[in-house]
Amino acid sequence: MRNVGYHVKRLICESFAEIAPVDEDWRSLRRIFRNFPDLFRRLLRRANNGAWWNNLTQHWLPEAKLVQERETWLIQFVQWLKVWINIYPAEVLAFWREAIAYLWANPQNLKRIICSALGNFEAWSTEGVQELLETLVENFEVEEHDVLGSLLSRWVLSTNRGDTLLWRYITKNVSPEDVDRWNFTANLRCLPHNFHQDNFLFTRLCQSDTLLTLALDELERWSASGTGGYRENRLRNKFLRHTSWKLTHSQRDIHYVNDLEVLLNGVESALKLRSRQNHVWWREKEPQLRNTRELAIRYFLIEAYKENIRYSQSMKFWTLILDIDCLAGTLFFHEFFQGNISGIENQLQDEELFRQSDLRYELGELMQMAYPKISESVQMANQAVILSLCSEREEYEEEFSFRAYTEFYDFLIWIPPIFRTPDTQAFIETWQDYFGYTRPEPNIFIRGGTVIPPLSPKTLLNLSDKTLGRLLRYYETRPIPELFDGGNIGGFSEVKSVLRDACSLNPTKFVILFTHLNEQNFHHDYIHVVVEGIAFHLLYRFGNLKPAGQWEPIKPLPEGETLAATLLNWLERYFIIWEDGRTVSKALEACCDVLFDSESAERLSLMLFWLYTKYPNDRQIWENNENPVNTAINSIHGVAAESAITLCNRLLENEQPVPEMLVLLLRQVARDAATYVRVPVLQHLPFLMYKNPDLGWQLLADVFTETQSQLWKYVEQCLYYQYRNHFDQVAPYLNRLLLEGMEEAGETWGRIATLASLAGRISQEQLFESLATTNNIDAWKGTTQVFAANLEQQEHAVKCISGLIAILRQENLSDEIIRKIDRCFKEENKRKFIQSELALSFLEALSASARSFDCLGFLEWLGYESRRNPISTLELTEALAEKLETTMSVNLWWHTEPLIVALNEILREADDLTNNSQFIQRAINLQDRFLLLDIQGMEELLNRAGED
Repeated sequence: MRNVGYHVKRLICESFAEIAPVDEDWRSLRRIFRNFPDLFRRLLRRANNGAWWNNLTQHWLPEAKLVQERETWLIQFVQWLKVWINIYPAEVLAFWREAIAYLWANPQNLKRIICSALGNFEAWSTEGVQELLETLVENFEVEEHDVLGSLLSRWVLSTNRGDTLLWRYITKNVSPEDVDRWNFTANLRCLPHNFHQDNFLFTRLCQSDTLLTLALDELERWSASGTGGYRENRLRNKFLRHTSWKLTHSQRDIHYVNDLEVLLNGVESALKLRSRQNHVWWREKEPQLRNTRELAIRYFLIEAYKENIRYSQSMKFWTLILDIDCLAGTLFFHEFFQGNISGIENQLQDEELFRQSDLRYELGELMQMAYPKISESVQMANQAVILSLCSEREEYEEEFSFRAYTEFYDFLIWIPPIFRTPDTQAFIETWQDYFGYTRPEPNIFIRGGTVIPPLSPKTLLNLSDKTLGRLLRYYETRPIPELFDGGNIGGFSEVKSVLRDACSLNPTKFVILFTHLNEQNFHHDYIHVVVEGIAFHLLYRFGNLKPAGQWEPIKPLPEGETLAATLLNWLERYFIIWEDGRTVSKALEACCDVLFDSESAERLSLMLFWLYTKYPNDRQIWENNENPVNTAINSIHGVAAESAITLCNRLLENEQPVPEMLVLLLRQVARDAATYVRVPVLQHLPFLMYKNPDLGWQLLADVFTETQSQLWKYVEQCLYYQYRNHFDQVAPYLNRLLLEGMEEAGETWGRIATLASLAGRISQEQLFESLATTNNIDAWKGTTQVFAANLEQQEHAVKCISGLIAILRQENLSDEIIRKIDRCFKEENKRKFIQSELALSFLEALSASARSFDCLGFLEWLGYESRRNPISTLELTEALAEKLETTMSVNLWWHTEPLIVALNEILREADDLTNNSQFIQRAINLQDRFLLLDIQGMEELLNRAGED
């Protein structure tokens, strides 16, 4: 049998799996198991008819436990049991429990396999299910994407038991440290995706008295643990803000829900349901919950009492509507509600509860609903508690706040007038004119959402000049929004933003109003935002600045030169504008984008010099910022530098002379000690070097006068446009970069040096000598990028191929470089230039790097190449098979279709070459090797071949 082709052996074994074996067949089965383990695996996967159960479990399993590769085989057996889980459920469960107990394999791997198999389980009432689930919960970690909760919930729902184990699963990862640090949300398991149904936990809490009791007891224990600033007998407010209470007492656009909140909402709903039903559990447990010290549970009780009152009133209504015996209906209603009277009266006399203002609104609602039903003595006691708290506060606080009276007024106003005591009525009448006649609204403790302006820019533009002035004056005197406006309507700051946007939409209107605003001494900030708004109008139209949203300026649009000239005149005339350097920088930036006549250039150069030398505080703000590009855009001096070189480039582009003042400023900027000031110079320098080489190279020399470590990555464009024609001037900078900036800009050096090599300025030997000497990963990346990008260029193809081969032969290549080269194989316009030598070098380089990705580009090229030349592809495919057999795992490759295509083309070529026995034998051997490797897609290939 050893001389038989592997594909034939496979066919025999897989056919064997389709018969019904008898005990005598075990000897043949054992021979296959011992001598051809890979074939036995194929047989095992297909042995799924009933006759195989006894043969494998009684004969093969005992032997599998004794072989050297015991764990591998037992894992496969555990997986094989999935087929039988609903046929022999008790036996399969027993095997799984044995696998866990005797450590057949890695415990977590066993757990994943078992949980995956249980996903199709149906016989949840089978003996042993509970024990298995208990083992999985108690002895294994609860992982992030665990399906154990889904299995537990299905078992609980099917058998109506197991709530204690379910609760253990929910809270297993909550440690004492989590309780002390109040970190429940990270480790609780209550979200819908933890169970098989989205509403499972909610429904189960409503159904199961055991689960609800466990949850309440645990919440009480968590609340009491690590009380921190709470005295032992004081009420504790640990969970309240995670309940539905927050929906009433917050103003947010979005409410985030976590595990703890899902649990608390479920507990609240379960208590409400039992209260509404006057459930046996409720009648037994409610007296114990009355005196809980956790405010969240008190809140649940109050809401449950209110639910009972509403439901009982509804029942009374339908009793009357349906004309049920009046006396019987009244007695039933009284009996239904009477169970909650004692608890409500207990809450309304709890002085400590009324001290907690967080439940003021809920207690008020309860008082209003319950007063007609509670005893007169409790009514009087309740009002006495509230008034005594007011007196107590007045006695102990020297300056009793006027606002503090609202707390007690809000309690008392809920009491229906006919039940108020004289003292209560007197208190209400004293304060009614101050606090109003209506019932209180819920206090808002949590606010969120977006602060919006009081009007839009277009609305502001529609105002008359007089009305606009009054509006600006109003907000000028009220810089902070009013306390009772809801917190979402902006004030002075938002009005300034609206004014700026309005100016950008219709600058002509505000050019006329500017003098009036200045002469009437409007707030200086208004002056600044008008200037900024006009500057933004110019920057949007003529500069590189893009508006944040839709921007539709009012037509007809003003001439840019006229508007920019107006800004320039204002900057020279009104010193008030210079109070804010950001305003000045934006105005000058806009002018430099528009004005480039000689006179304006002289004036702008002088003002840019002033801007650059002023505002030392701005330098202090930005000096430690680690993002020089962002800092250059947002800092005063960075904008000044960019505006200066932008103006210079505009002048050169339009053949205008560059003012001497501007040249002096650029030289000073280029030598500035702050990195972020020099960055704009390097970004705009390539064009300047093209138009005025002498000045350009001088500025580049100024920037790199001293040793640098932070600026080299911004010089790439300057060198890129010069390396071909001025390599003598580029070379010194490349050499300096090699010494000073490889850590920061290794890729820059790699790209420019490689481009110079392709252009013939340096030899490829020199390039690789420098690469080997520095051994900088980023430099290798840059070189790889250039060779890969130019591979499709006919004149560079040979050099790029040899360069990529040389790279692939380096040791310890990074995965990123391998990926970059792999993409060459994927791109259609480069495939025709790729030669077998490059493909073989790529394969050789995969030994240590291919485990983290699937070489999709190379595989697709292999499929492509096999159609063009299947004979040469055979050698490459054999080399790949050897890699998969020795150093790489095919299980990590998910896209194997091109590999199957290549094999198919090779086999077809073998069919045509009937006189080439060597090629035919190699093709068959390759097929056998692929089968042995169990490459995905081989089964389909052979099935199609069989059909053909």
